[in-house]
Amino acid sequence: MRLNKLPTNNKINHFMATWGSKVLLSLWLVCTCFFSYMYSYPLDPWSNLHFAEAGTDIIPAMWVFNWQLTHLDSGDFEQLFTGNAFYPLEESVLFSVNLLSTAFLSVPLYWVTGDFFLCYRVSIFCSFVLCSVGMLLLSRQLKLGVLASIIASLVFAFSEYRLLSSYANLAAMQ
Repeated sequence: MRLNKLPTNNKINHFMATWGSKVLLSLWLVCTCFFSYMYSYPLDPWSNLHFAEAGTDIIPAMWVFNWQLTHLDSGDFEQLFTGNAFYPLEESVLFSVNLLSTAFLSVPLYWVTGDFFLCYRVSIFCSFVLCSVGMLLLSRQLKLGVLASIIASLVFAFSEYRLLSSYANLAAMQ
């Protein structure tokens, strides 16, 4: 009777290459979601923070986001860039932060919930995740290894520049 041969080094290397990359990618996904929650807190989607408790730094950005989101929802595209931020000027929203593409991506959630502040918080959380996914895909496309791609995606998504303000998070998503 012949016994089965032990696996050769090629089989072990192939096994470690396929399962090792799956484990690393799973670890990357867990780290990305955890860091996204930690870095977006208290503006994460799961906190009970209300608009009045958010702080004064984000109020102009949230006002523009709400203005553009409600006009995209109602289909009133002529009034999309008009606003009363600087009263005598008619198109004063153009002088503020540009969150039109973020508002455009948040319209389906606004249709479901009707809460612009929840849409804003989900957008901030998703900006971290999307930046991490985008850098991971870019670095894999550039033929970097799995570990190098994971490190690049985590460094890009959670860099110091993106942590300075919520607007930087949303601008990076655009």
